Amino acid sequence: MKVTTKVWLLKKRQKKNGKYPVKIKVIFNRLICFYQTGVDLTEDEFKDYHSRKDLRKQFDDIVYYLNKADQIVKDLGRNFSWKEFDALYYNRKSTGIQINKHSQSINIVIHLEDYAKKFIKYFFKRNIFKSKRNPL
Repeated sequence: MKVTTKVWLLKKRQKKNGKYPVKIKVIFNRLICFYQTGVDLTEDEFKDYHSRKDLRKQFDDIVYYLNKADQIVKDLGRNFSWKEFDALYYNRKSTGIQINKHSQSINIVIHLEDYAKKFIKYFFKRNIFKSKRNPL
């Protein structure tokens, strides 16, 4: 599926100064998520922010975040996931999903084995499997 990125004026959330936040709208599998840019504009400013010289800094910030989102989408390619996109967009630690370069798929078996090991450690630490009334 194709991932689409757009600049969007979020009119649902008007701030006290009468401006609206400008967001990056990301669409994947008909699911829409908005990502912050830190820029607030009025409706009139948003219509012509790319041509007005007094809004040059806001224009540069918006273009920076739009290019960042486009680059992340391009880097993830066919392996796009919201979790990875969030981690890369907000410069958080990546989840470390292992990708098999030959099949371009996520190796789920490794993740399930890790989860099972953590699950067993968690319950044995709390002696949930060992009971005085009904020992295993």
